[in-house]
Formats: sequence, structure tokens, C-alpha cells
Amino acid sequence: MRSLIEDFNISRLNIKVNISDRIAVFFDDSATGKTYLFSILRKKLIMEGKKVIFVNSESMRTKDGSDIILNSDVVILDNADLYLTDELFERIMKCKALVLLSVKSIKHILRTDEVGYYRVKFGNDVLMTVRRNTV
Repeated sequence: MRSLIEDFNISRLNIKVNISDRIAVFFDDSATGKTYLFSILRKKLIMEGKKVIFVNSESMRTKDGSDIILNSDVVILDNADLYLTDELFERIMKCKALVLLSVKSIKHILRTDEVGYYRVKFGNDVLMTVRRNTV
């Protein structure tokens, strides 16, 4: 998967996802909906038969992320700034999966054509992804 486009409803909430980059970095403040969106996407993609790896700081077995298996359709790294290293990001760059990460700091993220920066926007019962033009 090189991109992700989804438009679906959960009760009255409309979810609109448009990710055009293989590595999508969600860079925003706390409590903006990143973890909620990742949780919803994880469930939906698994129901569609996609192989999804979901990682957060609680599921880490090693401090450097060397235990994270990147052989899947989609890799979701929630609150990745708590465990993202230069070495883990290099592994992400080499894998073929669509990668979604949420961070508050972009210090370990290299700027390449494969990386796009996003935020979650919520209003009027719509939760949507918005690609940022600048960081």
C-alpha cells in the first residue's frame, strides 16, 4: 500500500482519510484525535483483510524498537516519539508497508519524498486527515 483513502461512518461521526504518502507523520498537539483515528483505522483495515501492525509505547518489548515487525500492509506507530530512533526510522524507510506515525517531535524523521506531514481535524461530526504543506 502506498496510500490510503477511506470515507466511512461510525454512528454519526464521518471519518474521511486521504493519505497520499507511504510514510504519513501526524505531527500535532496532544488530544487532537490521532490515537482515536489510528484505533479506528486499525480495526477497519483488519476487517478489510489487511495485515496491520499497531505499536505504542506499552506494546514495546525493546527500547530501540528492534522488535517491531515491519512486514505488513500497514504499520501504525502511535506516540512514536516515545520510542522512535534513527535506526528504527531507517528500517521504516526500507520497508514496503504504508506507515502511519504520530509524534510531537520530528527530530528522528528524515525529510524525503516518501514522507508527508498530516494532522487530524475535527468539526461538525467529521474527523478528517489534512496534509500539511509545511511543518
